[in-house]
Formats: sequence, structure tokens, C-alpha cells
Amino acid sequence: MTRQKLLWAFVSLLAISVLAFIWAPRAPLHVYAASHSVLLAWTPPSDGTAASDSYTVLRGTASGAENTTVAAGLDVGCTSNANCTYTDTTVANGTTYYYVVEAINTNGTSAPSNEAQAVVPGNPPAAPTGLKVTVN
Repeated sequence: MTRQKLLWAFVSLLAISVLAFIWAPRAPLHVYAASHSVLLAWTPPSDGTAASDSYTVLRGTASGAENTTVAAGLDVGCTSNANCTYTDTTVANGTTYYYVVEAINTNGTSAPSNEAQAVVPGNPPAAPTGLKVTVN
């Protein structure tokens, strides 16, 4: 391959990478997590970046290790004026989870959102047994 063709191939690849970066949706701005079943809420970007077609919710049990897809292709119907929400009902009591959300459109996938942590409470103790009443 000549040097000119090699340079042209590099420039073309760089241009495609830059366009994909510019037009891919930005990551959601905020993710909050509550306990029990975990409710996630985030705000889609409203700064003129490309609109999101869907979202992917990722979860892990260690910070920075969100590698389990909880929901993919999630169309939550939110706009820049309304929060997006998702409830994860596949959690186990007594477990700490870490979540990120990615925005997706035809141009690509955004960087992950900020990480959010949820601590799902453990099971309550069993009911007492053997209750007796003694009359004096």
C-alpha cells in the first residue's frame, strides 16, 4: 500500500471515529438507586447532543464492575423534560449493587453514566415462636 493510500485510510477511519463520537448520544446525567426492588431514575441529556433511541442498564456487585446487563434496548419513552425510570426487580436481599446506564442510538453507544449504588436490605428476622401466657 502506498503512503498516500495509507494516509487516506487513516484519515477516513479517523473521520468515521470522530463522527461516531460526536453523534452518539451522551450518557445519562444522573442515576439514583433506592432499596428493595431498585428504582433507577436518570435525566436524558438536553444539551443538543443526539437523541437516545434506547438505554441499557448494567449492574455489578463491585464498584466499577458493572458487567451484567439487566435491561437492553430499553425504550422508556422519556424526553429531555421528563426523567427516565427503570425498576430492577431481580435483586437479592442483603446485597449491594452498582449500576450504570448507557444511551444508544443508530450512531452508537454512549459512555456509561455515573455509577449509582443501592444496598438492598436483608431479610427481617423470623417471627418469634413458642409464645405462652401464664396466669398467676
